Amino acid sequence: MAKRAEDAPLTIVVPRMFLQRILLPRLSSFYAQHPDAKVKFLTSGSGASPVDGTIAISPERRDDYRYDLLAEANLTPVCSPRYLSAASGLHKRSDLARHTLLRSRDYLQNWTNWLSEDAKSVLEEARCIDFESPGLELTAAIEGLGVTIVRIALVNEEIRSGKLVALFPEHIVHEHYVFCFSGTKKRPRNFSAFRNWLKENV
Repeated sequence: MAKRAEDAPLTIVVPRMFLQRILLPRLSSFYAQHPDAKVKFLTSGSGASPVDGTIAISPERRDDYRYDLLAEANLTPVCSPRYLSAASGLHKRSDLARHTLLRSRDYLQNWTNWLSEDAKSVLEEARCIDFESPGLELTAAIEGLGVTIVRIALVNEEIRSGKLVALFPEHIVHEHYVFCFSGTKKRPRNFSAFRNWLKENV
């Protein structure tokens, strides 16, 4: 029984956009170092599979869990330079009420968190374009359709290349990606290797 648990695939819960934009471009190096490793990635923790670890954003701390800080998960609005040059009056958060907000169904709460006390008025007055699949709001922002909210770490390349511009640097919401796992659960043999790889590569 213990041997079967040790040989089982790792099951890791991870935010979809973090998996797509941060982990996948780096994951080949993990398999190159550990060719026999088996990892199952879930983008929702609601499945029946036992979970070996979770990548979460600034999770609440539990005494029986352990936590590895991975990367910044700072939240800010972005838009294309083209949209910004054509936009009028984008000086403070409340100005977004007169603009187009691009939203993913999975990340609606991010707008509320970032807008803070301006959330109710801005979200009621702004024109919103909603997308079912996460990531489409970023494509729409790059195409100049409006402003979206995103974790800066997910769009560093787009910001460096000039495809996107980060707005309101004075209002960044500071959070972190954290790898968390039970301190008592017995885990598959490749868990330590995956944990160390995460800490070194993310």
